[in-house]
Amino acid sequence: LGTHDFSVTKPDKVNSWSLGGTWRVGSEGITAVKDSVVVLRYAARDVYLVTGSDKTATIEVLLDGKPISESNAATEDISGSKLKVSMASLYKLVHYDSMNNAATVELRVPAGVQLNTFTFGG
Repeated sequence: LGTHDFSVTKPDKVNSWSLGGTWRVGSEGITAVKDSVVVLRYAARDVYLVTGSDKTATIEVLLDGKPISESNAATEDISGSKLKVSMASLYKLVHYDSMNNAATVELRVPAGVQLNTFTFGG
């Protein structure tokens, strides 16, 4: 718990993640402080993000190192490779027509935004 600086690395295992920048770590989630990035490598058809604060902000979303809107996996919650969050809620980040076994999503999170968890659909 507390505020920590992290050096982001690309997760080498599926279903693992890495933080970069400064984050405040709490018992219910993590809150972006400065230059905050989270990188998630996953195997799933759908990826969701749960936020825990009512801060209105825009999160930049990359898929496999490129803006997600350049792929066919961006969801209705994404516009121009950006996810607008405005309340504590569940947001759909990624959707594939079938199972994807090893993709990486990167979120560049502005200060003050709290993230609680990722969930998946298969």
